[in-house]
Amino acid sequence: MIEGAARIEIPRPCLTSNPGIKLGICGEQGGDPDSVKFCHKLGLTYVSCSPKRVPVARLAAAQAAIAWHQARPDKEWSLTDCISFVVMQGRGLSRALAYDHHFEQAGFEPLLRRDP
Repeated sequence: MIEGAARIEIPRPCLTSNPGIKLGICGEQGGDPDSVKFCHKLGLTYVSCSPKRVPVARLAAAQAAIAWHQARPDKEWSLTDCISFVVMQGRGLSRALAYDHHFEQAGFEPLLRRDP
């Protein structure tokens, strides 16, 4: 738990009636690296912060992609794959215009298929 963080609770009817809802945070906490990691773990769609905090938030997002890559040594995913996965997850995307079976392994639907 992040020190001083409030409990985050999302009402179930909100999620069940609108499964595509985009949830996030805004304010200075959106540029804090620990907050960005915390929001990523929660599955929030976005963080918003002041322009001076954007580089820090981008770095934290890149670190999330590196963590995803390191947490799955059994996969032959590239860091580029993992960055794509983090960005797609953050934007609430479930389908990719790709041939790569790695997207399917990560739980996304590749729209292009190679003939067997």
